[in-house]
Amino acid sequence: MLSPILEEPGALGDRTSAVGLLGAADSVNITHRAEFARPTLSWEAWVNVSGVSGAKRTIFGKGAIPTFELFVTANSSQATMSWNLAGAGYQEVVIRTPVVDAGWQHVAFAYDGQIWRAYLNGTEAGSGAVTDVLLVNTSPIIIGRGWQSGDEFDGSVDELAIYPYAMSGAQVAHHFAQGGGLGFGSAQLAYAIDANPSSEP
Repeated sequence: MLSPILEEPGALGDRTSAVGLLGAADSVNITHRAEFARPTLSWEAWVNVSGVSGAKRTIFGKGAIPTFELFVTANSSQATMSWNLAGAGYQEVVIRTPVVDAGWQHVAFAYDGQIWRAYLNGTEAGSGAVTDVLLVNTSPIIIGRGWQSGDEFDGSVDELAIYPYAMSGAQVAHHFAQGGGLGFGSAQLAYAIDANPSSEP
């Protein structure tokens, strides 16, 4: 089995680095924390998708019935964000701009219990109204693959951050412009990988 490649060149061209994933069951697991069991949340990450083969390649997600997930599909070269709600069930949105072999892309998602919003490179790429709460599970967050065999991701992930509240569009745009998370107060941050402290206003 291969291992994730650490200290890969990061998205921001600064002193931080990314994790490289080459398929073949490469992955990074983040143990469940109480901060992840929230009815509303946001996440953001920089992703660099090297290529896609097969029906689905999972970049990261949480749970076999995922609370949230980001994946790409070979037939579209587009990213899909999905999430599960306690009442309404499975939801997804496809980001129409191709992200495969497009270099580093900033993706973000926010849900406040009534409105969900998806973002690509600091700009809103989709939104909708569903009043509900996220379906909480205690599974780890897995970066680099999903819960099914054959959906391993080939590419790099940098600056993954998860927040226990719904970021606003202005916050997402600020994080994209500044190049990282932690920009709106580390006390509110649930978890971050390689977050860039220089992004704080």
